Formats: sequence, structure tokens, C-alpha cells
Amino acid sequence: MWPEPLIPASEDDASDPKRFRTVVRAGDRTVAVAALEVIISPRARFATCGELTILDATGAPQQRVRALVLLMREALRRAAELNIQHVYADVPDRLRDFLFRCFGIDTDLLPSRRDGWRAMEIDLATLRSLLLDRSDANGNL
Repeated sequence: MWPEPLIPASEDDASDPKRFRTVVRAGDRTVAVAALEVIISPRARFATCGELTILDATGAPQQRVRALVLLMREALRRAAELNIQHVYADVPDRLRDFLFRCFGIDTDLLPSRRDGWRAMEIDLATLRSLLLDRSDANGNL
């Protein structure tokens, strides 16, 4: 198990102002337990999200779920702060149930991109509102 609480934060990429990284650290702040890379286009007000990644597998299953929720909450908060209006992500079918719990989105209704993946493009304010309605500040769904 990771030390509690789980702490989300955004880190700007000093070498590329069109990127930021969201991380969740364990309560002692020494270990990054999960991360998400985000590429933005400020002029287009558009963001593309990378893969949700658990960096340290020692977390309990519920902690890992909470870390992923906190990653998304923080990434959407930071994107809104940067005036991003639309978000794009490729969604693997294996995350179908998780995304439904987070956002209430049926991934079967999303366009298929390739075998086992769906394309999700949505208004940031809508996506953020859905997640904030379904989760709390600790990442609980």
C-alpha cells in the first residue's frame, strides 16, 4: 500500500510549453505512483491525453483506481486553467467499465479507431463536470 493521502499535481514541461504532466504522489511525496502526459494546442484550445499510467504497482487495488481518478481530475483542472475547451483521447476497451463509472459514458457509442480502442472527443467543461459529479477530492467514485 502507498502512504496516504494521494496527492495530485501538474508539472509543466520546461522544454515544451505545449505539454504538461499530471502526477499523483504518495502521501510522503517521495514516490510518484501514477502519471498522465497531456499535449495542448493553446490556439485551438484543444488537448490530447496520453495513457493513464500506474508507475508503482505496490498500491492496493482501490488506491490505484483512486490514483487514476485523481490524475484525470487534476489534468482536467489544469487544462481548464489553460483555457482548453476540447479534449481528445484514445480509450482502450479494457477501461470501458472504469470510464462509465467516472463519466457515465458508454464507450460502445464512441467511434472505433482500431482493434480494441475507441476515440473520445468531448467538451472539457462537460467532461470535467461529469467527473466532479461522480468523484470526490480523494478520488473515490
